[in-house]
Amino acid sequence: MVSESSMTTMNEMMNREIGVKIKKLRQSQSMTLKETATKAQVSESFLSQVERGKTSPSLATFLRIASALGKPLGHFFEGSAPPGKIVKASLYPHLEHPDGWEDYIVSPPSATTLHIVHSVIPPGSGSGHELYVHDAEEEIVYLLEGSLEVFADGEAHPLDVGDTLVINPRQPHGFANNSASVTRVLWIMGKGAY
Repeated sequence: MVSESSMTTMNEMMNREIGVKIKKLRQSQSMTLKETATKAQVSESFLSQVERGKTSPSLATFLRIASALGKPLGHFFEGSAPPGKIVKASLYPHLEHPDGWEDYIVSPPSATTLHIVHSVIPPGSGSGHELYVHDAEEEIVYLLEGSLEVFADGEAHPLDVGDTLVINPRQPHGFANNSASVTRVLWIMGKGAY
């Protein structure tokens, strides 16, 4: 079991890594802190704190920051899958979110219409209080392990192993693992959505 102080240290490291990537990208585009913050609909001080690793953005805010910088969220994933039809599990591009959950892009780069993300969500973690949107025609949630509550269409949808749910990703939605065990879920959506 990971101690609370070790988990805090890991979260701080993830915050710094994400913040450094955001700052480097912003500076490479010659964008000011104010300009980027305005486009992302956050305050300059908040964006500065994110860039310095002092705080972590919710998924909704992270998506807005990425959009303000003209990049999909997938741009911030570590690693890249080789071209072709097969991606070995050890080569999945991944993103460790500051509050402890991880996303892996499992669809091969050659996939033309579908994009699949495998999320591993520890107990008590989720997308945050702010609902988010992203650009895809539709999204299917398929629960592999654990349980998950998905918030969409103004409702909470509790999911158990094997359950699926279709949502409109252009409408506000979010999720939370309110259980005592790890949750694994596949998000299947139109290409370019992440």
